[in-house]
Amino acid sequence: ETPAASIPDTPKKKKKISKTQLRADLKEYRTQQAAALGQSAPYMVYTNAVIDEIYRNLPTTRDELLALKGIGPKKLDMYGDDILDIVAKYTGDGSEQAKTGAATTTSSSPPAPIAFE
Repeated sequence: ETPAASIPDTPKKKKKISKTQLRADLKEYRTQQAAALGQSAPYMVYTNAVIDEIYRNLPTTRDELLALKGIGPKKLDMYGDDILDIVAKYTGDGSEQAKTGAATTTSSSPPAPIAFE
């Protein structure tokens, strides 16, 4: 009894990233890409509506991403693998990266352990 009682809620201590953080990461990536392309308006990379679509649908494949309103073949080629890598941090599905042949992308921090349902 004592050991179980003294163990804090360990599942809660795992870093669980919220979908709100996903939205923030997608916006940060969009801003970085806009700056790299010399665009002053991040929405030229993709709009808030696209971020909302990604947030709602959590695509894990290029086909799922392409099916979202606001993502066409050009944006898929330019940003798709990076977007899927960002989403994978929240879904725990890193397997698609290997299937797409995506190169390792630069990120501001390494993926954190995610607590699953």
